[in-house]
Amino acid sequence: MMNAIERHKDATVLNIKMQVDPFLAPAQLIGNLAYNALLLEVALHPKPGLVTALSNGAHQDMNIMTFQKSAQAILPFLIELAQVGYHFDGTDLSRLLVQIRPIGIKAEASMFKATHNVNTHKGAIFILGVLAAAMGYLMQHQQKINARLIQHTIQTICKGMTSELSQGIANTHGRKVFTQYGLKGIRGEAESGFPTIMSGLSRYQQARAVGHDDSHAMYLALLTCMAINSDSCLVKRGGLAGLAFVRQRAAGLLRLSLNTCQLRYQLERFNHQCVQRNLSPGGSADCLSAIWFIAQIEHLTSQQ
Repeated sequence: MMNAIERHKDATVLNIKMQVDPFLAPAQLIGNLAYNALLLEVALHPKPGLVTALSNGAHQDMNIMTFQKSAQAILPFLIELAQVGYHFDGTDLSRLLVQIRPIGIKAEASMFKATHNVNTHKGAIFILGVLAAAMGYLMQHQQKINARLIQHTIQTICKGMTSELSQGIANTHGRKVFTQYGLKGIRGEAESGFPTIMSGLSRYQQARAVGHDDSHAMYLALLTCMAINSDSCLVKRGGLAGLAFVRQRAAGLLRLSLNTCQLRYQLERFNHQCVQRNLSPGGSADCLSAIWFIAQIEHLTSQQ
């Protein structure tokens, strides 16, 4: 007999498969896949310190419904970002970043309105927004899309982005973390082509290739990101000590050969530890959404 988690997981996956039509126009397809990536990420349970279908993790001001409302509010902008990328005309992809930034700002405003000023997806808007624009551009110019091509395109779009941190252009939490700890955060990741995401994607695809189901593969992808990500969300809540704890704990679980039941048990324990320490690896959760999103785009374009 299925437990509540399994029933919810199966229902969520079924719903997502029904919502994504491979015959949609490219921008619609990209935007809807990114939207469904957000829904899948938040529904996945258990996750350490993070909101899931059955837990609020280390958060007091949000739950799965907050995330669902936020994702719905973001969806039109994800489609618009993909559309801008699809219709981008030129060879200087840094200009694409200039074009999509105002759309990202509008997406954030829509998110905050839907969540009553709770920050659910600010990091995801940045990551998925850049990826959606890049995917749109690549779909216009390439028949098949792969991780290497995506990484090169992101590096080109985001070249020089970390200079904003030292120049004082950005007045954000990311800049405060850079000033205090020297961590380049999501800008550094983007400028390098999202290496943390690419590592998690590789782990996800390896797990799927040897027969693990989607949930197990997503657990491993999340832990991979947590083990290497300089997550500013963790630094904000727990400083460098909190970041080190999560990275070491995630790396330790990855060294074990655990079946799905064992892994879920360990993730439940990890969640309890994160809640006690008020730690939430939100940056790695955003990476997980991106991993599933990229994997689906790769699969769909490989069928062409």
